[in-house]
Amino acid sequence: AKNGKVELLQIEGDPDSPVNEGTLCPKGATSLELAVSRRRVPGPMYREPGATEWKRVSWDFTLDKLARNIKASRDRTFVERDADGNVVNRCEGIAFAGGAAFSSEEGYLATKLMRGLGLVHLEQQARV
Repeated sequence: AKNGKVELLQIEGDPDSPVNEGTLCPKGATSLELAVSRRRVPGPMYREPGATEWKRVSWDFTLDKLARNIKASRDRTFVERDADGNVVNRCEGIAFAGGAAFSSEEGYLATKLMRGLGLVHLEQQARV
C-alpha cells in the first residue's frame, strides 16, 4: 500500500506450475498495463441515443440497463422450435465476442453464461 492505496507493481507466473514453470505468455506479461494504464476508463460510461458526449454512470445503472436490453432482445429473437418443429431454444438476436484479456477461466464462465441465454453466435480466443 502506498499513501493508503493498493498499488499493483508486477505480475509473475507460478513457478510451481507444471505447464509453464512460472514463465508468462505475451498476454500475461503485458496484462499489468490493463490495470494501471493512464488511458483506462475509471468506470462505466454511457452515451444516450442522439448524444455526442459520454457521461459517467453508476454500476447500478449500467447493470440494470444491460439486463433490460439483453432481456428485451432475447425475448424478441428467441426461437423455441425450428421449421421442422424440433426444439432448439436459441437466441439468434444477440452475439458475444470475448476479448484476449479474458483468462481461460473467465472465457469458460462467459461461454457458459451466453450458452445459458441460448446464444449461438459466440466468438472468443479461448473457444471453450
